[in-house]
Amino acid sequence: MNKIIMSCVVGLSMLQTAQADLNLDVNLPVTVVKKAQMPAHQNITGSQDWLAKVNQAYAQRDFRQALNEILRAQQNVHATSPDRAKMLLIKADCMRRLEMTAGAIDALDEVIAIFGGFEDAASQGFVIKAYLKKGNFAQQSRDIDQAFDAYQQVIDRAYASPERRFQIDAADAVLGKADLFNMIGRMDKALELHDQLISKFMEEEDEPLAERVAQALISKAWVLKRLGQTEHHISALDMLIQYFSDHSSPLIQLYVGQAVEFKGKWLESQQKWSEASVLYHQWLTHVQYGSSVEVDEQKGFISHLQATNLLTQAKANWSDQPVAQAQLSQALLLNQQNMTHLSKSDQLLALSDMAYIAWLTNQPEQASGYIKQIMQQSPRNAIQRIIKRNNQGSPYLGFSDFVQAHWPAIEGSTEVSTPRARSAIPTSFLKLGSERILHKK
Repeated sequence: MNKIIMSCVVGLSMLQTAQADLNLDVNLPVTVVKKAQMPAHQNITGSQDWLAKVNQAYAQRDFRQALNEILRAQQNVHATSPDRAKMLLIKADCMRRLEMTAGAIDALDEVIAIFGGFEDAASQGFVIKAYLKKGNFAQQSRDIDQAFDAYQQVIDRAYASPERRFQIDAADAVLGKADLFNMIGRMDKALELHDQLISKFMEEEDEPLAERVAQALISKAWVLKRLGQTEHHISALDMLIQYFSDHSSPLIQLYVGQAVEFKGKWLESQQKWSEASVLYHQWLTHVQYGSSVEVDEQKGFISHLQATNLLTQAKANWSDQPVAQAQLSQALLLNQQNMTHLSKSDQLLALSDMAYIAWLTNQPEQASGYIKQIMQQSPRNAIQRIIKRNNQGSPYLGFSDFVQAHWPAIEGSTEVSTPRARSAIPTSFLKLGSERILHKK
């Protein structure tokens, strides 16, 4: 999926699978073969130093060092000790990050083989986590059949469990399987899984489950958009916004922010600029900077959308100068205040609008400064970025000629020449830029 397949996981636990659009079938019975309780073992590593060392290396993204620490500690751990399962699960993560996928799968299979025969909750938790990671790794490697099988194992073992942690793993598996169906073009099956998950957990107050429901809603909305079902697409976005706007989870805030972005763009495509502006304002007012890098970037981007919206409204209200000038001032302030929270490419878009606003408000020197900033950061695309939306509609007020006068600077000239003809700029540069593709960590 182009825009959302949510790799927006805020915080990665060592013993949890990254929440990467995993999905599974939900209507199968629980078929766990339970044989015995895991024998009680003391963890004979001597201490928990191994875990501290692994965590430190992992946090520094030194996955080879983390793997070496595990291999050293593993020699002193009993085969059925809980530490053994933890080591194998982290070992699999490290090996996957080192692109040693076969070894990672082997480590997970070892967890399943050792602990699969025990019926206690701890052992089953290790097995469920191993299957979930196995599905994740197989999906990343495009091994669709293995991913389906692994996710289904999680669903069979965990979906009907009364244990909340198992239900969370099952929800991740359902999301994963839905994504697999999207990958093979069975979007109808993906929608069924999204609906099952939403129906089962929508009223849950548990934050991790609420995060999975929010992810299911935003994923469902995108699938519906791909299918051309605009009314249902907007309905899914509305449900996400209405149910979760007040939620404090950074991950849910991010999903709601994406829903606000998608609906706002749709409203603008329908020329409903004021409605879009109200929608942006409500989310921006509720969400504060600092909860996560991803949310900060989304807040910055929606601030930029709001600024662009106000610029568009100002152009439409040009005959009412007091209103237009107030909207331009607000747009300029929004971009200035939120510039540091934008990605580099979005900063260039904001600078483009700021240059145009400065020109419209009779500040040519300030406009020139913004243009030069753009050319310093992205000389090849500078003119395209500056004129991306500002040659459409009125007022022009000579802005195109003003921008073209800066063209020699792109070729290395230190002087600004007289304005050149419009034909000096390729026609493609005069078109609106493509929509922002959203992929978050």
